[in-house]
Amino acid sequence: MRRRWIVSSTVGIIQSASTKWAQNASILEGARYRFLSLRQHEGGDILRGSSHIVISAAASVLICKQLGLGTDIASVAISVIAAIVPDADTEKSTINKYLPVGKLSYMVLAVALFYKAWTTGSVVLALAAAISLIIFLSRHRGITHSIAASLVLGVPLYFNLSYWISFIVSYNVHLLCDMFNTKGVLLLYPFSKARARFPIHFPMESLVGRAVELGLVIGSALILINHMKYYLRG
Repeated sequence: MRRRWIVSSTVGIIQSASTKWAQNASILEGARYRFLSLRQHEGGDILRGSSHIVISAAASVLICKQLGLGTDIASVAISVIAAIVPDADTEKSTINKYLPVGKLSYMVLAVALFYKAWTTGSVVLALAAAISLIIFLSRHRGITHSIAASLVLGVPLYFNLSYWISFIVSYNVHLLCDMFNTKGVLLLYPFSKARARFPIHFPMESLVGRAVELGLVIGSALILINHMKYYLRG
């Protein structure tokens, strides 16, 4: 009788433990699925938008300082915007999250600008409309991930060298960061359709990729903090 009770109790404990293990495994699997879905939603193998902002803005501030150019709040704001503009070609990018209808906004803008250019005969508006249309049609890490794109988009800021340098540097540092990625970028488009990437490259969602991203962000944040201290003292 006692032996039956011991066997029965042991079986009950094993069943209870198995049930809890299955529940925990289900929870872990669900968490894993949600994590992978989130990474896919964010674009998967990409650097975070916030990381691009910190890294590109720091590089912009540093180079402007080395060139003897002043960097005010407007310059920093321009570098922040330039850091996320290249990813305008992907629906889930940081910049597109704030647009009324996401990437479709570029198509709407292109139509409006083309109409205005047609009625006024403005070449500038026609060029802006063409750029908007190209962004809408471009796939991720396409045309917007090129040096030529940064030069074209930076034309309106050419009146102020500090602003223009801030934009160009920040924009192209974004491209350099993406060159650590396995996919690379169309750096020399339209002159070359070859994808450029560094000899050492890795998936950005990998452990190495995230470690490199974190290191770059921390170093860049220290540069920005030091610059802000200098700016506030000035």
